[in-house]
Amino acid sequence: MSDDSNDVSSLFEGASEFEGDPPLPPEQDEEFYSSEMVIGWLNSVASGHDRYYCLSHVFSSVVLHSRSAGRKGNSDYLNQYQRDRVLKALRAARYANPSMFWEDTAVARQITRHGFDTLEKLVELWTFDLFAQQPSDDERLDIYDYARIFQNLMHNISLAEEIEERTRERAAKDVAKIRSMALGATV
Repeated sequence: MSDDSNDVSSLFEGASEFEGDPPLPPEQDEEFYSSEMVIGWLNSVASGHDRYYCLSHVFSSVVLHSRSAGRKGNSDYLNQYQRDRVLKALRAARYANPSMFWEDTAVARQITRHGFDTLEKLVELWTFDLFAQQPSDDERLDIYDYARIFQNLMHNISLAEEIEERTRERAAKDVAKIRSMALGATV
């Protein structure tokens, strides 16, 4: 009872990746988003360095790979060794960050837990042939939608942090200018 209309990969043919994702920097392509890069970003999340920026890129990368891994003729899926390394880094990031939000509340922890659960499911989809039981089409779409929600949250927080940093830099320049004018006027 299987036909081409039930082929999940066909749902994504011609579909653009997440709208609103930051464009890839020049000289960087899908290879840039390899399992090693994902591990590096997850290690940054675990250490508390640029958590939101890095986690947003982790989601972007893993979604990109998990969508293409199941397509016929594509061997761009994780082997068991790579999967285990990615999952180890993911779990370290998860353990270090029970809440990814400003306030550590029960709701923030639940959202964070759900985000990391979704990321684990995406990693399993990236392994393709190792995934014990393939999710149904609806479950797969739910996984991608939850990933998009969490990625957007991380991306928005990252943008808010960048705005805050620029605001602090402008304020510091203004203070320095005022100080310079005040000292110059008294000399």
